[in-house]
Amino acid sequence: MHTLIPLFFLSFWWNATARITMKWTSVFHWLVFPTIYLSFILLRGESTGFFPYALLNADHLGLTVALSNALILVIMFAVVALLLVALGKWLSEQNRETRYTY
Repeated sequence: MHTLIPLFFLSFWWNATARITMKWTSVFHWLVFPTIYLSFILLRGESTGFFPYALLNADHLGLTVALSNALILVIMFAVVALLLVALGKWLSEQNRETRYTY
């Protein structure tokens, strides 16, 4: 699933949203789910002792390292989101230019 879901997401993004003008502020909305999910994983792991991802295992790595890893993941999601918005804006501009060129 960690391979298929990103591919499905990119396919959906390319087919459904790449043709519309995206807003830079959308990035913050896109970061809500990964942030909540990482928080849930850390809290659940703290209460049960089970961490499904080794890089978030606060028992083994320590809470500071696990939180640092979670922050790095959120930053990586933000960078990818910013790149997708930039690409979407570029594609939108390219479509606008080719539409009026004869």
